Amino acid sequence: RVAFTLVVEQSGSTHSLSKRYSEFAQLHEELGRRPFAASLPPIPPYRAFANFDATFLEKRRQQLEAYVSFLCLHSLVLLDAAFWAWLALGSTMQVALCLTVKQALGRDPSAAILAL
Repeated sequence: RVAFTLVVEQSGSTHSLSKRYSEFAQLHEELGRRPFAASLPPIPPYRAFANFDATFLEKRRQQLEAYVSFLCLHSLVLLDAAFWAWLALGSTMQVALCLTVKQALGRDPSAAILAL
């Protein structure tokens, strides 16, 4: 079983989590049901027996890193609770981060709590 390690930095602390390719695919499928789905890049394609090819795994790691980096810069993804849940952040942190993003985008923060 191959898992990719993500390091999440927040407010001076960090935590690591491991995600398998299937979990990236599930997140992509979930975000694919959102109105902004057309603006998302594809995830790297599935390949059977890829666990035995170190070169392929390194390329996939790089592609998944680019995918998550893109998501972290996408304003609508940053407002989506599914993304924050996937990163295993607590609900208080999710609300705080979403409010921060909404304020940065010039949206009404008083309406933000209802939108989450």
